[in-house]
Amino acid sequence: VENMVVIPLALTLGDVLSRQRGLPASQAMLHTAKTTLQNPTVLGLLAGLAFGATGLVLAEPLDKTRSMIVAAAPLISLFLVGGNVARSRLDEVDPPVFLVAGAKLLLHPVLVFVALSLFTAMSEDEIRGATLFAAMPMFTLYVIFAARHRAERLASSSVVLSTVIGAATVGILVVLFAA
Repeated sequence: VENMVVIPLALTLGDVLSRQRGLPASQAMLHTAKTTLQNPTVLGLLAGLAFGATGLVLAEPLDKTRSMIVAAAPLISLFLVGGNVARSRLDEVDPPVFLVAGAKLLLHPVLVFVALSLFTAMSEDEIRGATLFAAMPMFTLYVIFAARHRAERLASSSVVLSTVIGAATVGILVVLFAA
């Protein structure tokens, strides 16, 4: 769900909020649709979905290449985050960083828990699992997506802060669910 719905919606929302000011609604919608469909992340998701729907299997050399790229992606993301964190100073962790990390670690799991409890027939264990997943720190791709909007410093600081604080908040949530 995250890869097929949340990421494209977040990319589209980011594009709308950063680029559409002052345009008439019809032009803003057209521009957003165009840039969303030109986004390499969205194109990759659509291509993967289309290929998966065919039932075909990648040839071994292509599958090996794909596997190597998949294995390297987390390291490249961590390198990008590390580079941005190394450039920032501790006194640059300002209120927006705390707001982003707090929203991810506190607000997101609460909203997931409430929404799933009220609007689904999921079991208690499934709701707890989804809530724990929502309480996890931000993923490193967040920094890559933020770089498109020149917010990589805010994003990398938020990822680091959410990772540090997340160790406590996720642990607290596990203890609460076990009680």
